[in-house]
Amino acid sequence: SCFKGCSRCCSLFIGASVQEAEAIVYYLYRNEDKLQRFLENYSTWREKVKKSGDLFRKPEQDDKSRNIGDLAAYARLKIPCPFLQNDVCSIYEVRPYVCAGLIVTTPPEWCDPDHPKHSERKRYIIQQSALADLTFYWKNLKKPVWSFMPIMVYDILEYGLKGIPGISKMGDLLSRYAYDRDVQDVISRYRNSSV
Repeated sequence: SCFKGCSRCCSLFIGASVQEAEAIVYYLYRNEDKLQRFLENYSTWREKVKKSGDLFRKPEQDDKSRNIGDLAAYARLKIPCPFLQNDVCSIYEVRPYVCAGLIVTTPPEWCDPDHPKHSERKRYIIQQSALADLTFYWKNLKKPVWSFMPIMVYDILEYGLKGIPGISKMGDLLSRYAYDRDVQDVISRYRNSSV
């Protein structure tokens, strides 16, 4: 029952890997109007998220149910994603796996967390972990970098990869990867495909 113009799931917590955020930033740099709208919407979105309280505090080791409760509480706030424009995703072509992998087969209104049949909705999540998608710097990270997508995209726009926790501690990132043979192969393939 998902269709263009239905944005009920666009108020959920949208997480993304650093490589997904990098792809979004790359897309925004090539679509200046979408970049400008994101920057205009971001501060309002960020302020609403801050006012909602500390919903995403780090859960204690045995308290995973509290984290799930925080996700549900965030959904009930109905704060639309800053990439949403007139109920359409402005970055649909590069949307995170979390967005692309969610499919609902019950009436769209059931997706509203306040709907009486919300708990009965039929949703399917494609089971392929975006976190397993490796980056060029995966060997140097203790775990994959994954965070709140709009914040990570903004931080990359503002600070580059140095603004991303985990990667910022890799001070020699440029020297390590700009001249890496695998990185150069990917860049070369990209340049050849875009000609």
